[in-house]
Amino acid sequence: MNDNDKSLTLLMASFPSSETEQELVSIMGIYDLALEGIDPKWVDQAVRAFIQGRVPGHNPSFRPRPSELAAYARPLQNQQAEFERIYTRQFLQIENRGREEPTAEEKARVQATLKRATQQIAEKVSNDMLKR
Repeated sequence: MNDNDKSLTLLMASFPSSETEQELVSIMGIYDLALEGIDPKWVDQAVRAFIQGRVPGHNPSFRPRPSELAAYARPLQNQQAEFERIYTRQFLQIENRGREEPTAEEKARVQATLKRATQQIAEKVSNDMLKR
């Protein structure tokens, strides 16, 4: 069982189909291939957006294709990575004026702050994508 199985199982169950259990296992493998390199938390956010009908242009009667799910999840991850890069650089510049290298405690504090911000980012990105 991989990190995306829970989200993909939820996706499969949310869009009824006539596939057999063995076919669904194969289909989930195709989704895993399409989602390679995408953090499971963003896969979960994308699955939830499709299930909740928050993806513009998607027909909620049908499950999204693997490439559609990946195309929705990837920008979520990319925007978070960009936010973390900018935020970390700015935060450490403010914290470390006059010092060369941040301490381990400062780095840990920044990481904890970023973790708390992750959920806020997910909500903002989802809202931004809905506006498109």
